[in-house]
Amino acid sequence: MKRLIIDLKSGKVSEETFTPEPESLEALKANLIEEALRAMLSHRDSLYPDWKFKSDLEDKEVYFAELIASGNLPEKLYRSLRLKTQQFIEGEDFFLLLMDIPAEDKEAFSQLLKASIRLAFRIHCKRAFKAFKDAVLKAGSKEELPSLEAFSKSLPTFITRLAS
Repeated sequence: MKRLIIDLKSGKVSEETFTPEPESLEALKANLIEEALRAMLSHRDSLYPDWKFKSDLEDKEVYFAELIASGNLPEKLYRSLRLKTQQFIEGEDFFLLLMDIPAEDKEAFSQLLKASIRLAFRIHCKRAFKAFKDAVLKAGSKEELPSLEAFSKSLPTFITRLAS
């Protein structure tokens, strides 16, 4: 590579050839982590925007209170939501998960389960980023750095099976 050198005293311009120094491993790591964070946030926000996240936080409180008021035990609700959320993540059909819910609770439980699944999606995105970041920080050489493309492909997509 060539660069121009200007002597400010004499005004003389010369050209020299140089080899740029390779980017340091630490700089590569920082850039890779920053790119991965942007990719994760873009992925997460495209499938689950902030306005929906805020709405789900409110819905979670409202529907949970409604189900408690109708006589459901909080511990039983938490257990059922955790189990059904995990089953959905593992591929179970959303409507099959509602089959054992009493008709009078079905609408509230359905909304609560949707919020729980979407919140789990957000958590899974953060976990995927943290695992990628840890792998980047652990790398001892450029060759050991994980692939940003592989990371992007590994981000969760189970939320796409959920009807609004």
